[in-house]
Amino acid sequence: MVQKLGILGGSFDPVHKGHLHFALAALDELSLARVVFIPAATPPHKLSRHLVAAAHRVTMLEKALVDHERFTVDRLEIDRGGISFTWQTLTALRERHEETEFFFIIGSDTLAELATWARLDRIARLVTFAVARRQNDLVPTASPVPTASPVPTVSPEDLDRALRGATLRTVSLKAARLSISSTEIRRRIADHEPWEELVPPAVAEYIRDEKLYR
Repeated sequence: MVQKLGILGGSFDPVHKGHLHFALAALDELSLARVVFIPAATPPHKLSRHLVAAAHRVTMLEKALVDHERFTVDRLEIDRGGISFTWQTLTALRERHEETEFFFIIGSDTLAELATWARLDRIARLVTFAVARRQNDLVPTASPVPTASPVPTVSPEDLDRALRGATLRTVSLKAARLSISSTEIRRRIADHEPWEELVPPAVAEYIRDEKLYR
């Protein structure tokens, strides 16, 4: 039987309860064996923003996932260094897991950006995108089965050019994402506003102890 693996990438600066809710929804709805969290070294879309050191982001992830035995952290992009391109990461994962079906977990807002991703054609041949809606999105009516239909939020022309003949496979998650963002958490910490309830307790303790985001 082919194992199904969820992949959740990001800067995780910091990881928050929304990330965990996102991953748990995919784990349950798609019957995944596990979800791998892959923190980026330098995300290509965040080159102008300074990230907290990778060691802090990895440690926060490890603390957040300690009670979830089917969640793991992979340092692949951190150890590789440089700009973290998804196609390179997925190619490396495929070499490790030849008989595994990959589900790349994203939010519905990310669909509109796919045409700008480097080597989307290669990515599309390696994964099915598992898409979680925001709380104010329309509730998906389709059952969680991969489809080959175009994503309406993406320009068809741009998407076709980026796919280079590959098929974009998607599956909608029924559970809505929590309206939490790392950007908002960082802002609240800097402005001395309440933020602790947005992250797992162990992560909140680490942020306070290390005096991050001040």
